[in-house]
Amino acid sequence: MIVNGKPWIIDDDLSRRWPLYTRGNVGEVFPDVASPLAWSLLGGACESGWREAWREFGIIAPGDFDKERVLVCIAGGYCYLNMSYIRLLGVRVPGSSVKAVDKQFLGEVHAPPYMERPGDRNLLCSLKLLWQTERTLRTRRPKVIDAMRQRSAAWVDAYPGDDAPDQALLDYVGRYPAEHEYLFGRHVLVTFRATVAVGVIGALCALKVRDPGLTLDLLSGIEGVESAEPARIMWKLGRMVAASSVLTRVFETGVDAKTWETLQGMPEAREFTAEFGSFLARYGYRGPNEWELASESWRMRPHVPLKAIDRMRLSEDDRAPGADFEAQLLNSRQAARYARRKLNPLDRLKFRKALPAAKIWQAAREESKSAVIRAVDQTRRALNELARRTAERHGIGDWQGAYMLTWSEFPAYRQDPRAYAELIAERRRTHQMLADRIPPFLFEGDVPALETWKPRVGGDEVQGQKGDILEGIGGSPGRVVGRARIVLDTANPDVLEPGDILVAPITDPSWTPLFLAAAGVVVDVGAVMSHSVIVSRDLGIPCVVSVTDATRVIPDGALIEIDGDTGTVTILSTALLAA
Repeated sequence: MIVNGKPWIIDDDLSRRWPLYTRGNVGEVFPDVASPLAWSLLGGACESGWREAWREFGIIAPGDFDKERVLVCIAGGYCYLNMSYIRLLGVRVPGSSVKAVDKQFLGEVHAPPYMERPGDRNLLCSLKLLWQTERTLRTRRPKVIDAMRQRSAAWVDAYPGDDAPDQALLDYVGRYPAEHEYLFGRHVLVTFRATVAVGVIGALCALKVRDPGLTLDLLSGIEGVESAEPARIMWKLGRMVAASSVLTRVFETGVDAKTWETLQGMPEAREFTAEFGSFLARYGYRGPNEWELASESWRMRPHVPLKAIDRMRLSEDDRAPGADFEAQLLNSRQAARYARRKLNPLDRLKFRKALPAAKIWQAAREESKSAVIRAVDQTRRALNELARRTAERHGIGDWQGAYMLTWSEFPAYRQDPRAYAELIAERRRTHQMLADRIPPFLFEGDVPALETWKPRVGGDEVQGQKGDILEGIGGSPGRVVGRARIVLDTANPDVLEPGDILVAPITDPSWTPLFLAAAGVVVDVGAVMSHSVIVSRDLGIPCVVSVTDATRVIPDGALIEIDGDTGTVTILSTALLAA
């Protein structure tokens, strides 16, 4: 359904002054088609929060923006970042470059050349950015994380309850955009402090040490990556299953939506259910596409983490997360000693500040994300309760159809949901049409016609052949050979066996448990600050990102070698390997 020339009801007006858009990085935050209810409620808060963060950091100059939404928008149903404006980091940040910024956000994807315009360079911005960079490198305890945790916890505690009156729930949801503006804005601020710190290390390695790949070794062995913590707990639960013949029999029958209920009714599973229940209480707010209000978190679909646990129970004990942390730490220290020997005294001083800061801010980025998602999930809880009540009162079974409406349409829908049935059905068809295609990773000007988007399934692509070498970006060091397993959805990880190489379109924190069963990770898109890179480094497994169309080119079951140092994937055999 095309509305006002736009494929999706919530598509934003695109900037003519800043015309280059990318899915880089934001594809991990919003991997799927955005729901009208979520974006109409929170899209403006995302933009204003981002602007405030960058204004504080010193990136934004007076006159950069008109009234249009620029930095983060929906195009063709998918979320995009404005790469034209992000490139100003390479112009206004002293010592940076557009090429370096492109590398961090786009990976190996070719982009139109940067053309400088009047106003791009701004001395006041550069001076403030210089001060902010120095402040970032000197930070050893980001106070913003404590503030975000407190704000998020206060929002969760303010939830009026599932039995609260409708108006209390509506008021709660209506107040959330202001909270989201703060939390999302702080997350953006933390993210770009991490970007700056990592960028300083990358520039020193490339320009001074003359060894760009050294950055991977330096940034391994990061402690306290919060998005990896649920996977560690699930690993322990997987060990409990592997050690129990009773639990093993349950999991061997297959994990489905009834498995959690079955386990809760088994006296022999009391210890497991207590531990898993505690896990859900602590991390149930996480899940696939967790920034999207319409998505279902783990607390709503406990069989999803149970499926991940099912994969982990099959792994050997030496695959435990953190098993080779000391080796990673030693490797990082050796790389740091090597770098210091190659640097002059002034650069060595900068390096001594930047290396710990890069690790601290990368871990902080994951913590800030968790704070936002906790608040998002509690808001989701209120919206779901309102939608369920509406469906029950009017005798309709489809309460989730409410997410196909905008926030301005929601009040009238609650009064007469049947009047919106045809509109909801039509939008669902459009939603599915967009979901069935892969949005362009990068475009300039108008979003390309939908007919040019590649289908997710089928199409006329040619799969790779034996001997083909696919190039990407090395995200986590190491080399491994294994069977490629194409996994497109965390809800269906059954094909992944211990020792396999996970090949995914993009990852977010809900994918982390699958990393524990994998010997390595390959991702279609991504850059040096991607989720897959950070978690792979934390777990000590090789990772290559920005391998264009890896999920379509690499045959499922093929024998491949990935090299996280050089950023290459080699197809050794296309003969499908038996499970």
